[in-house]
Amino acid sequence: MVKEMRKIIFSRDELVSALDTYKRSDFDFLPAGKIVKCELKAGAPVIVGIETAFADTIKATEFSLEAPRLLEPMIRFCIENNIVLPRNSRKSSLVGDGQAALFIQIGTNENM
Repeated sequence: MVKEMRKIIFSRDELVSALDTYKRSDFDFLPAGKIVKCELKAGAPVIVGIETAFADTIKATEFSLEAPRLLEPMIRFCIENNIVLPRNSRKSSLVGDGQAALFIQIGTNENM
């Protein structure tokens, strides 16, 4: 059987945009605030720093996100930016140094 694989690569800034947009619709994903840090290192969780302001105090908090947690924000980013994604496909995410990737496999037995 023929299989097709696609890879959509996100820069650090594109991933920050995807996370920022997604956290506004899923309040349990990340807290409200400005994303000020996003560290992408191969084989390590993504470290996201968020600043929140309370009265005169600014608090910075760091969160650790494993690669599978990036999948939904990346898919939503693609949909909102008119990047066509096949519905009947297997999707996964991977983090590299300075970038993240959305892998799409079409034609595998699991999605038939």
